[in-house]
Amino acid sequence: MAQTGTPKLGSKHMAKWMFAAFLLMTAMLASMSWLSVKTGFMVQEDSREMVERHIPELETIGFLQRALSNRVNQLYLYYATTERQAYLSGSRLEDDKIDHNIDHLIKLGISDQDALALRTTLTKMQLHADRFDREMTRPDSDWDRLREHLSDAQSAAIDAQGQLDLWQASIRMITMQDSESALTEVDRLAQLLSGFTIAIVVVSLFVLVALYSRLKDRDQLFRFAFYDSLTGLPNRRSLEDALQQTQQEGESGALVLLKLERYPLITGTYGHAFGGEVIQHIGKWIQEKLRVSPCDAILYRYSDDTWAVQLTCSNEPEHLKQLACSLATMSNDPFCIGDRLLNLSVKIGITRYPQDGSDSDRLMRNADAAIHALVAPGRIYRFYDAELTARTQRWLATESALRNALSDDEFELFYQAKVTANGAQVAGAEALIRWRRNGELVSPGEFIPVAEQSGLIMPLGNWVLNEACRQLAQWQARGITGCPVAVNVSAQQFQDSSFPQLVADTVAHHCIHPGLLELEITEEVAASDPQRVVDTMKELKASGVTIAMDDFGTGYSSLSYLKRLPIDTLKIDRAFVSNLDKVQDNAAIVDMILALAHQGGLKVVAEGVETEAEYRVLQSKRCDLVQGFLFSRPEPAAQFTLKLCQSAEPAGLQEAQ
Repeated sequence: MAQTGTPKLGSKHMAKWMFAAFLLMTAMLASMSWLSVKTGFMVQEDSREMVERHIPELETIGFLQRALSNRVNQLYLYYATTERQAYLSGSRLEDDKIDHNIDHLIKLGISDQDALALRTTLTKMQLHADRFDREMTRPDSDWDRLREHLSDAQSAAIDAQGQLDLWQASIRMITMQDSESALTEVDRLAQLLSGFTIAIVVVSLFVLVALYSRLKDRDQLFRFAFYDSLTGLPNRRSLEDALQQTQQEGESGALVLLKLERYPLITGTYGHAFGGEVIQHIGKWIQEKLRVSPCDAILYRYSDDTWAVQLTCSNEPEHLKQLACSLATMSNDPFCIGDRLLNLSVKIGITRYPQDGSDSDRLMRNADAAIHALVAPGRIYRFYDAELTARTQRWLATESALRNALSDDEFELFYQAKVTANGAQVAGAEALIRWRRNGELVSPGEFIPVAEQSGLIMPLGNWVLNEACRQLAQWQARGITGCPVAVNVSAQQFQDSSFPQLVADTVAHHCIHPGLLELEITEEVAASDPQRVVDTMKELKASGVTIAMDDFGTGYSSLSYLKRLPIDTLKIDRAFVSNLDKVQDNAAIVDMILALAHQGGLKVVAEGVETEAEYRVLQSKRCDLVQGFLFSRPEPAAQFTLKLCQSAEPAGLQEAQ
């Protein structure tokens, strides 16, 4: 069979073809290498430009948002404290930051039109802030108008935040588009490099590494925004997004906040580094508890000492109670952290959605409110209810009214008699503040806690001191010198370094004998800072006033510490006087207090005496003075003065002058 085929070429022709093929392959390789290198540099330059342009814009917008938030917070702080100097210094600093960041945004490419719109909104906010400041400096500030200015300033700040959010969203969209474009180029480059030389692969890898390093920096910035750097847990911003998403999808669930108790004490004692170890340890402990929970739960780091758990499978109260009780076992055993054993515990606030709120901000506020409402001893968790919001609203309304009450002269002092245990003669009185609002008396239990937490207790306490001394001066002018008056001193007053001088100046101003004024300090205040308490009491005693320890037996002061205090009187708390004739433990405590006081030369007052049986027991135990509804309820000054004038032989201080 004949063979057919291609004729063989000579070796010379073969060499030419091979050389031509080699040249062609070399040219193709060089072309592809050049194209690969060029494409790689283009991708690298695009990614570098993307990072260098857009990430600083996001950072600057973030700085500007925080400065705006701080500016509004300063207004609220000014509203709460009325400290104008601190407000002015802080506002100037934040205004400088705002101007600097806007200028930086313009340099980075933000349009002049957008910058002008933002500056216009900020000018509106500053206008309302200036009106707020002018109203605050007026002696007869209108608090309704203050709140209106505050609301207008906040609204302007919210508008500015909205503009910044739009810019931020636009920048993110551009960044995503740039990123997609860069990834498309990388993909095309990978296809071109398939089947070519190691040199092209090396160039591609170099480009990919450069791009990866740039994108990694950007991802790290976003991770800092949505995750806690200490624990690695998603942070509050992640929680807000998650709650908003579940609300939009119409899902039901619950938000549980866990606040670690006494965390500032831990960091103040052992340092913030050890405090960070505690936070990490507790975070892992909570995660272990959630793993065995039947509900789908996500743990977040909510704030420095607070965690949040989002439950998406159930919001049934029984399931939530089981989870809360499981988390409350934290206090059962001490935690070994490093070489220290710590007894830790949490307070838990629970809010459910959609029942309790329709947005993330309200849900987080509700859970916070539930935690702050845990005031009763032994209560570890609490569900949010609408009454908490109503209580907060009443609180704010009371605070606003209190600010006007002093200038409107709505307060007055009532006096409750202290009588001798052996003859029931008036031997003194306790001055008790009363607030007559719109013709009706407001319970002290309603406004005193508000005054203490709002800082108004200082001017209120100073008014009580001055009014009591004024009344003593009137009695002294009428020849009534046997009725010393006790004035309650708040913790904030007592801790004020200028308080002893204020007492001395007030006594001198009204020209009363200092022995007629008695200052009542609670045992809790007396045990707070032993050496400072002793020094302050000595300063007060130097002015001639007497000092009584109120609520004795309910605090934590030791007997040895009590001997160091320069006090004149002990007041037995109502808790030990109640049912004194029936409860043996109360009788034993009263016996101990009387023996301790009389041994140290102190006078004893039993307060809250309401029955004849309690009075007879106190008589038999030789208590010095008694006070309570059995003898007299608190009375207005005019009525109490009439009682003093009708008393045949007023007991008490014998001719103090």
